[in-house]
Amino acid sequence: MADGADDSGSKQKSRIKGKFVSRIKSWRSSRLKHMNKQRDVGEIENDHDYFYDKNAACPPAPSPDDVPDVALHLDVEDHDSEDVQWYDGRRIVEIKHLADQLYCCKCRSHLHLSDIVNETRYGLGSVFNIICKNDLCCHTNQVSTGKRNSKGAFDINTKVAIGMIHSGMGPSHVVSFLSACNIPPIDPSTIKKKEKEMYPSFKRQASESCNNALAEECEAIEPNELECSFDAGWQTRGSGWQYSSNSGHASLVGVQTGKILDFDVRNKKCSTCQYYSGRNETVPNHKCNSNWRGSSKAMEPDMASAMLRNLRTHGYEVNALHGDSDSTTMARLKPEFKELKKRNDKNHFKKILSKEFYKLSQTHKELKTAGVIPYLTRCYMYPISSKCATAEELANKLEVIVPHLYRDHSHCHSAKWCTYHKSPSTYRSYGNTCSLANRVSAAVLQKNIGFTYVSKINEDAMLSPGKVTKKKGMVMDKRKLWHKRQNSRITKKCRRLLLKKKNFQQETVKTVKEGQTYQTNASATMSPDIESIPSIATLSKETTFIAFDIEATGLSRSSDITQLSANDGKDSFNVYIDPRQPISQKATDITGLSYCFQKNQMYRYGKEIDSVHIHQALLSFLDFLKSKSSPVLIGHNIGSYDVPILSRLLEEFGLLAAFLQLISGCIDTLQLARKVFSKSEIPNYKQSTLVKAFLGKDYDAHNALEDVKSLYQLFEEKLHSHCRNVDIFPFHLAKLEASYASLVLEKKISKAVARRLANSGLGLNHLHLSFKRDRNAGVKSILQERGFKGKTVRCFQTFFEDTHSEE
Repeated sequence: MADGADDSGSKQKSRIKGKFVSRIKSWRSSRLKHMNKQRDVGEIENDHDYFYDKNAACPPAPSPDDVPDVALHLDVEDHDSEDVQWYDGRRIVEIKHLADQLYCCKCRSHLHLSDIVNETRYGLGSVFNIICKNDLCCHTNQVSTGKRNSKGAFDINTKVAIGMIHSGMGPSHVVSFLSACNIPPIDPSTIKKKEKEMYPSFKRQASESCNNALAEECEAIEPNELECSFDAGWQTRGSGWQYSSNSGHASLVGVQTGKILDFDVRNKKCSTCQYYSGRNETVPNHKCNSNWRGSSKAMEPDMASAMLRNLRTHGYEVNALHGDSDSTTMARLKPEFKELKKRNDKNHFKKILSKEFYKLSQTHKELKTAGVIPYLTRCYMYPISSKCATAEELANKLEVIVPHLYRDHSHCHSAKWCTYHKSPSTYRSYGNTCSLANRVSAAVLQKNIGFTYVSKINEDAMLSPGKVTKKKGMVMDKRKLWHKRQNSRITKKCRRLLLKKKNFQQETVKTVKEGQTYQTNASATMSPDIESIPSIATLSKETTFIAFDIEATGLSRSSDITQLSANDGKDSFNVYIDPRQPISQKATDITGLSYCFQKNQMYRYGKEIDSVHIHQALLSFLDFLKSKSSPVLIGHNIGSYDVPILSRLLEEFGLLAAFLQLISGCIDTLQLARKVFSKSEIPNYKQSTLVKAFLGKDYDAHNALEDVKSLYQLFEEKLHSHCRNVDIFPFHLAKLEASYASLVLEKKISKAVARRLANSGLGLNHLHLSFKRDRNAGVKSILQERGFKGKTVRCFQTFFEDTHSEE
């Protein structure tokens, strides 16, 4: 009774495409399969010849009673296996592996492939169930068509994924190719799974080859003379005014060896994140492929700096970079790589030269004659491509070209590219292959007939029709028709237009923020616009926090720092600093720090301690922040004391811009504590009071190092979960707010609006930049992204228009 009760109460499920589904879905799938089988696909009694004997007997259909259960393996069972019998189509078989198994595992009698009763396919691998014909045995043996790894998966499936990557195809191309060969194809999901499994191997081997190429390149050059050629590309082709590719790649190529020394990839989106986000579900932990948040055009300079930085960490410094003139890569690299030289790539220079000739053809009609511009370009590229030791040598070679064009060859003796003084050599003519015609014909057939055209090609060439080929073609035709109907629906078109509009708006905002990144001949600009407008600071799971604190010579904002400390829960930073002004008695009583200017010695509670100059201390702090990933600085009451003092000193030594590049923003734990804890819980909001009340411990207050350690623990345990994006403020908030002083004084905006703009990271110069980059929508896109409405947008738009009209 217990067993019967369990059976009746359990939900019986079926499997479709390797997944468990409900009864109704299983019934619907079976019914559709039954309807599809009713379609007349022609008489194909013999799948391997158009000239077959109609009276020949087909192999007997296998009986379900004779087929044992097949163990479930790691490869997903192919969902088409019910429709394709073992005698249909072709198979990929390892002959030696198959031959070694054609013995009965019980009686050791020979097995024959004609005795196959059933096949279970796992991608391109199969397991045949072969009955032993020994009357005393009759055992059903399982024989696999190829080798399997330790987990039971067929090697051929992994090798197909490798071959797909090697040949530059995609999963759908592999399926089309296999079905055209009348081979039951592997499921695209299996290919993608195997491709993902092979990623670490490809990545590891590619990185190792780059390291070997780098060593080989360094052996072929003089010390400190490493030159590389750099370029980037996008997976989606862009026009001159819009680039919207979701991914891009770049590489550094050694000039001497021509081998790739490093490569990098940028992706805006991750398929896993998109899948779960589209279903409004929590995204599980996974290796996210998204590593870029900027515009498509800005990928190129970012990848260049990342690769040069990577070479530098391995002890290699690039001396010269060969590249095109279409991006501001060099302008963005110069601040970090001051000794880097720029050299034009001759292929891109050839394109620029050709474009200039075509521009001249608008006014000089003789250039429009067929073949003239290519010939001129070729003539000028000969001396440019040759190695010239000096600029004078190059100038002399270029001076030969114009007389040469007008048949004056008196100066062409030194020009090796001019063959006037040589006897004419044999000319070669190259005929085109039929490949293009074949591919165009195939495209016409696919458009007119559909994917089943392959069977007609087989028939015309007297080849076997291919049941698998025809069946897969029909499935692909149905899928194509379904997609066509879906895409023609009004709702689908509206959604597509909305997504296109949304992507265009996002790309516009990013372009306005980043300035000049990629355009024709961009590097020729003397002072390219490369200043970035900051994005909105946001918190995520990956955000790191660093608690910092300072001790100073007094309580005023003009004081000098005497101690600077930071802690991120793992690493600590602490340095004592020589003050440039006397330490007040009150500060000494609080911190225990004093300084003797006669001896240049600092003391803590009367004991000598090591201290450094303020400039050295600030540089060390920047090095500490560089080892972190754009952290958010946290501190108690930092908004009114620590940040203004540190900001003033960083600006004094010219380090403020570099400092702002290393952090995401700041959070004042005093303001956060006031929001989280009520006055009834604690007597006051001092850090020592909060630590005592919620952590239950005392510490050495007003010692900056102990302060940051206890503050970080308090933040992680009590405050972190309450942090929101609105709690972040920019490090240079006071400077940003001061930029709006004239507008507030003229009552064009209120103090509240100025404060809100500064809190979002925007200064007046940022809004001015957005106006210059896009006069129509620049200011609007930046302000609307931060939630400002039309009144504020119109105010700034009018202000900048009036300012520029006066100029």
